[in-house]
Parts: sequence; C-alpha cells; structure tokens
Amino acid sequence: MGKVSNRCLLGRHAPLALSALSSVVIAVSFFVDDLWWLSLVALSPVITGICLHKRKGLYPALSTWVFAFLMHLLLNLPLVPTIISLRSIIALPTHTAFVLSIFVLLLLAVFQSLFFMPLGFISLLASLELGEIALAFLFACGWALAEWARSLGLMGSQWVCIAHAILPCTTMLQLAELVGVYGLCFCVVFANGLFAMSLCAVLKREWRRALFGVTAFTVLLLSWFFYGKWAMHQYEEELKDARKWSYLKVAIIQGNLSWREKVDKGSFERAFELHMDMTAQALTDHPKIVVWPETTITAPLNEWDKAKLELSDLARKHSVDLLIGAVERDRSGKIYNSCYGITAKGEFIGTYRKLRLVPFGEFVPLRKHVRFFERFAAHPQDFTHGEFVKPLRLQNTNAALAICFDSLFPWITRLQVLRGANSLVIITNDEWFWGEWMAREHADVAKLRAVESRLFLVRAANSGISCIVNPLGKVEASLNLRERGKLIGTVGIPRGSHETFYVRFGDMVQFTLTLLTATLTIIAFVKLCLHRPSTSFQS
Repeated sequence: MGKVSNRCLLGRHAPLALSALSSVVIAVSFFVDDLWWLSLVALSPVITGICLHKRKGLYPALSTWVFAFLMHLLLNLPLVPTIISLRSIIALPTHTAFVLSIFVLLLLAVFQSLFFMPLGFISLLASLELGEIALAFLFACGWALAEWARSLGLMGSQWVCIAHAILPCTTMLQLAELVGVYGLCFCVVFANGLFAMSLCAVLKREWRRALFGVTAFTVLLLSWFFYGKWAMHQYEEELKDARKWSYLKVAIIQGNLSWREKVDKGSFERAFELHMDMTAQALTDHPKIVVWPETTITAPLNEWDKAKLELSDLARKHSVDLLIGAVERDRSGKIYNSCYGITAKGEFIGTYRKLRLVPFGEFVPLRKHVRFFERFAAHPQDFTHGEFVKPLRLQNTNAALAICFDSLFPWITRLQVLRGANSLVIITNDEWFWGEWMAREHADVAKLRAVESRLFLVRAANSGISCIVNPLGKVEASLNLRERGKLIGTVGIPRGSHETFYVRFGDMVQFTLTLLTATLTIIAFVKLCLHRPSTSFQS
C-alpha cells in the first residue's frame, strides 16, 4: 500500500495539541506513583508530532517548548497554595499573594522550558537528514543535556527532573550506579523516542519500521529491568556479608515545628529544649549517631555557648556522634545554613555549609541592586552559599552531607564520597510545602542518591518525611509527615573503599551524550546544506 500523506494524518496545529497531551500524561506519571510507567511513553505524542511535521520549520521548536512549559507549569502547581500559605512571612494580603503565586508559577515555567527549546531544532535536523532513529536518539541526548544545563547557576534547579518520574520503581533506579541521573534521563526519553518512532511508522503504514521500533523499545526496557533485578540481587547478598559491612544504630529526631514556632521570640531556646528532651528519650536505645533536621536552631549555634556545652556533654557522656542543623555566623557577619558535627568525644569538628540556596527563600537575587526585591525577602539578611564540599569525619562514620535543596544535585554527595564519605545524611525542613506531594517527591530523591553511591542514607526532616534508605534505594524505616517523634534504625558502613562507577567517573555519560549531540547535529546540518539545497520549510 502507498504511504499516507502526513497532512492527512494530523491537522496543521496537531503538534501543539500533542505537546499538551504529553504534558498531561507526564504530570500524571509524577503525581500518581502507581502510574510511573506512563513516563516511558508520555513524550511519544510530542516526538510523533515533530516527526510528522518536520517540514514545518517552527513547529518542532515550538511544540517542544510548549510541552516543556506545560509540564513545568503542571508539576509546579502546588507552589500556588504554598506561596499563599506563606503570605504572612512577607506580610501580603491573600489576593496579592494569589496574584504573586500565579506570576511566579508562570515565570518559573517559562524559565525552565527555555532550556528545552533547542531540542526542536536539533530534532528537525536529525529527522530530515539522519532518519527517525537518529531523531529519537538526539532528542534523548538533548533532553539530558537540557536537564544538566538548567541545574547550573544561582537559579539552577533539578526539581521535577524527568528521571524523577521513575522514582517509585526501585528496579529501574539501579542503573543510576552506572549512569547517574542524567543517564536515567536519557534512557527515559530514548524509550519514548523509540515508541514514537513506532507510532509514526504505524500512521504511515510502514509496518517493518513499526516492528523495528517496537522491538527496540521492548529490548531497551527489558534490558533495563533485568539489569535492575540482577543488581538488586547482587547487593542484597553483599549487604549480608559481615566482612564487607558493619552496622550501627542511628536516631533521627523529627520535632515537627511550624515555621511560626521557629521564628517567634525565644523560639530557638524552646526548639533546642524540645530536641534535647527527644534526644534523651532516643538515647535509651543506645544509638551511635543522632541527627537533628535543618535549622533546628535558628540562632547561630557557634555563638551560643550554653547550647554548645550541653551538646558536647551529651555526646561525650553517651559516646554518640551528633549532627545538628543550625544557623552559623562567621567573623565577617555572614550567615550560613549549616550542619554541625560533634564527635562522640564531645569535640566540635566543623560544619557543612549549604551549597545550593533556595532563591527568594534563603537569598534574594539582586537584592542590593533592585530595592523592590527587598519586599519579598523572607529574612532580614541573606544566607551565604557554602564553598567547600567535604564530609564530616565523626567517630563512627564519615558523613556526606546535603541540606534540603542540596539533595537535588548529585555532584554534592558524589564529591564527598570521593573524598572518603562512607554514609549519606540529608537534613531538611519541608514544613513550608503545601500538601503532601512536594514533600514526598523531595523525600523520594533520597533513593536516587543512595543508589548512585551504594551507601546507606539517613534523612532527617523537621516535619517529615524522615527515613533510612538502604543502598538499593529501599526505605527501611520512616516517620510520617506532620508527625513528632524519633526514628531508630540501623545503617551499614562499608569496610574499606566503596566506589560505584558513577562515583568514580561522575557524569561521563552526560559528557559523552553532549559530544554525540554536537557531532550528530553538525553532521546533519552539513548534510542539509550540501546535499539538500532544495529542502524548503513550510511556514
């Protein structure tokens, strides 16, 4: 049978409708854990639209941008009630807070989606000159590159990275020990591309090409799945080997204090007393490490001699390492969001200072130059970004730290593991999140960090979710959201060196994909210029 005209298959503006469809499906895969698998086909409508409308010059770029814009718009919708619920911090009336929240949501979606717009042009070149399999491959390479690019700079973020859609499936996460989060991004999008290639072939009635696409899609997913099963079996056996792992008890204190309880006059003394009382209760289980959440103490702990003395005495008396989330102020007056390390001998060994601060939450960009921005400051003084990535060397473990937003960036824990860390600790305060989904999404990222380094991870969250995650990405124990309590669990410390391929080589996969993207794009462009001089694009 003859080929069917693309014009007959889809209407003029169909690519934009397909982009909207893809954005809804990918959002569902994020919001509903049991439907995570939709992320493996969610992008196929937008890629199909690009493939079938490759002669319409602006459509590939526009449809890619529309998809990315709508995806980030939908996935960041919980920010609207979050900002409204925090209106009293900056003294805004409800209607003003609502307008501000909508503006922030739109601005964020536009900003994040701009990183993905070049994908349309790259895909256009690939489909014209290199074929549909190259389109699928380059779209996946380009997407992974865009995810990396949007994580850079002071305003960078890895929130709702497309690889996070598969967080509910522990088996599929295992590949992260080799390729990291950006490699997972590539795999997710490449699977979508292969499925889209099959759809295009079916619509054109090219049955052999459709069979090839379905076969490639199936082989990719089965290989990915069975590697995950094999890796989990291998590590489950290794974790039972006492020659490779030693185990100790850890206690996590979840105080569940609201932001108002932490900023009222005298609040830091009450917060300190509460956590000391809860720690005393936890010590009856004889843990070797006790962890307090982010900014448990909102005053500079390094200037509070009474609290320092009590913590030092507590650590020495019970022979327990302490990790305390608190504010730090240096001699120049700069303040930091820090985690203090106190050894079982009662010695303060230094702090880990938060590296990636939340814009407009912990610092206001251009605050000194644009006075209007001062109106939206949550604090009278901006926090300062930390500068050094190093583990805290306690008596019982060398802990790789990440504070809240830091946990979204894989390089922070990876560098600390390279420098000798043998456990991972995340301290955070997610109390300001509205609802449950954002807090659960943030907590699930801990699974990915654990798998990347194959280390146990301890997560202490002020209002939840506090948890202990094993090297397979499985949650072994947890406390619920909005619950006050202590979590006692066991973590393993590897004996000897312990580096995964990802820890040792980092984002080598990402750099390789970037090189391939550039090379294939140049080849396609040269071929277009030299061999297809008559190629025309319809408006």
